[in-house]
Amino acid sequence: MSTEDFQISENVCLPVGPRDLPSAAIETPACDSVVELIQEAADSIRELMAPCLTNHSLNDARFTIMRAIRSSPAGECSQSELARCLKQSEANVSTLLDRMRGDGLVSREKSPLDRRRSVVRLTERGEALLVCAEREYAFRAQEVLRCFAVYEIQSFREQLSNFIAICETEFEHAEADRAVAGRIGDVLPVTATESDDSETRHAQAG
Repeated sequence: MSTEDFQISENVCLPVGPRDLPSAAIETPACDSVVELIQEAADSIRELMAPCLTNHSLNDARFTIMRAIRSSPAGECSQSELARCLKQSEANVSTLLDRMRGDGLVSREKSPLDRRRSVVRLTERGEALLVCAEREYAFRAQEVLRCFAVYEIQSFREQLSNFIAICETEFEHAEADRAVAGRIGDVLPVTATESDDSETRHAQAG
């Protein structure tokens, strides 16, 4: 169950989202600390789960791509779809896919229906490796969360899903704004921090 507040109006419960609240109702330091804690938790979880992947010669980026391919319709997807999944540029994803293809984990070929579209699939080796990695990953996840009750995990999962949906919406709005700015020739310069982050993600991708 979500933690939304509700207002009563003519016997109808109406959800009140963060955008409906006055700015004074949200303490900026508290919001900052929550975001920082989420980032810290993500880093900690990634570090805890890393051995489950390195044991199978995988990393977080490869694992994410392989799961995205396997969960796609017919077990295949385009390079651009994978770029959106990882929130990376197609150039970075292309480099990663080249390395993964060299390791025999994925295949990439032109779609027979649209020669402009590259179709990516898991190889038999990639599928077998993913199954083994996921088995160990799931077991480790249970160990990490063993101190929580089932209902707490379910509630936490729902809250995180809602939070991710909000972030995805904000990301899509930002992408749309950048696209519009590009069309009118008003492209914002990339800051040093954004450039550094992009290089870091690229270095970690493969």
